[in-house]
Amino acid sequence: MVPVFPGCEKSSNIKNAKKCFSKNIQMHFSKKFDTSLPKKLKLNPGKKRILIQFKIDEKGKIADINVNAPHKKIVQEVIRVMKKLPKV
Repeated sequence: MVPVFPGCEKSSNIKNAKKCFSKNIQMHFSKKFDTSLPKKLKLNPGKKRILIQFKIDEKGKIADINVNAPHKKIVQEVIRVMKKLPKV
């Protein structure tokens, strides 16, 4: 069974469900991530690359979060935000 983000249940196919999943994760991050953090950490201005890997367990919860980011506190913030994702 493919994990489906809440609100994406009516996607017409797997490709659309994946797009919906991605869109909703991006929206979740834009609402929950502390965007002032890079400035507080005095990182150089501009885009920062953050790589996130995670699994979804049998119960629909986010698990095994692995983050690669330019600062330890950003890694912690990403993990905090990922843990707030709804059950899928």
